[in-house]
Amino acid sequence: AVLDIVSGYLRRPAPSPAATVRVATVGPAARMSAQAFLHRRLVPQRGGAEHWPNLHLNLSGARVQDLDLRGAELRSATFVGTRFCGVTQLSGARVAGRVELTDAVFTGPVLGDDVDFNGPVRCTGARFDATASFTRTTFRGRVDFAGARFAGAAEFGSALFLGDAAFAGADRGPALFAVRAGFEQTRFTTTTFAGVCWPADTSFHHTEFAQSPHGLVGPPADTAAVPACGA
Repeated sequence: AVLDIVSGYLRRPAPSPAATVRVATVGPAARMSAQAFLHRRLVPQRGGAEHWPNLHLNLSGARVQDLDLRGAELRSATFVGTRFCGVTQLSGARVAGRVELTDAVFTGPVLGDDVDFNGPVRCTGARFDATASFTRTTFRGRVDFAGARFAGAAEFGSALFLGDAAFAGADRGPALFAVRAGFEQTRFTTTTFAGVCWPADTSFHHTEFAQSPHGLVGPPADTAAVPACGA
């Protein structure tokens, strides 16, 4: 119940400088305090505040600044339309169930390395304005990046896609990589790249595909993707 109250607090709009009456808004200092509270309760810490396990975090429509959830343990999370400003730190997080990032906007770098997603992850229409790093991250369920836009480098080196991975879809179209797409030593089970246009700085060096990827057309000639069976 307390987590729901704090999350609802963050979902309130920021005060407008032009507004004459400010009702149900949350200023920057209060937002940072609320985010610090989330970090203390969702991230296990030795000798720190009591960890609240097996909870769902709902920040849909919220605006957060320099969100730090490194090492957080969650049951599930919803960030539909959330605006992440500054550096978003998710490294080492563990999520047991579904993660929704549909139409989320990341205006700064995303550090999502070594994350363990046990359930489905939906990032359709998400926008990454700076570097998005998911190196060594494990996606155990279906992951959907259809229509996602990567304005900065997209790093998926040594990631594991154990479920279906979709970088394109009928409704949202293909993901857009503007600068670099790095999939070195990444392992895929089943995946679709239909319609994806690859930038010059794309790497599939030592990538493994358990099944032939659907729609993988036109990666740079210096990449070397191999099937997991070694054939």
